[in-house]
Amino acid sequence: MQMSGQGLQSFSMLHHRITGENSTIVKDANMYSEARKEYFAKRYAEKSKNPEYLKLMADRARKQRAKNPGYTKKMNAKRRSDNPEKERARCRAWFAKNPDKRVAYQQNREAKKRALTGVVSVDIRTKLIRLQRSKCACCKENLIDGKIHLDHIMPITKDGLHDDSNLQLLCQTCNNQKYNKDPIEFMQSRGFLI
Repeated sequence: MQMSGQGLQSFSMLHHRITGENSTIVKDANMYSEARKEYFAKRYAEKSKNPEYLKLMADRARKQRAKNPGYTKKMNAKRRSDNPEKERARCRAWFAKNPDKRVAYQQNREAKKRALTGVVSVDIRTKLIRLQRSKCACCKENLIDGKIHLDHIMPITKDGLHDDSNLQLLCQTCNNQKYNKDPIEFMQSRGFLI
């Protein structure tokens, strides 16, 4: 679009007024922007207490992700690359708060690296603690929180599945001794099977 001489002159005067150091328009715009941020933060704080509003927003976000499946992934990757320290701190805090989920996450990640099929459910440790009554599957000693090891009954190196049905909880000593031995051979060496 071509501007006439007078139009160009009036545009440059307006641009100078808006961007000039003594500009009231820029100051007013900044004040407006801050006031707007405060207003919406206050409004969101009030609305976020309403479960119906949260459900509506979750549904809206879900629909948006379905429309643009790559967008969220791209934006999350950008956020992580722009703020690596903040992202590491967020991950550490989440892992510290969710130790069971961390174990499942790490095992599923390792399985993907090795191109294994199967997925370990997030709450498998809790289920196994209840099923095994907080006892080691081999020596029947009480399991201590820091010493619980999630073990593949049939080792993955011997074509065992990376699946809930192939997992058990062992104490650290038993798991270190078992390593990747066949379960029958290991239990025979411990004197449990003939």
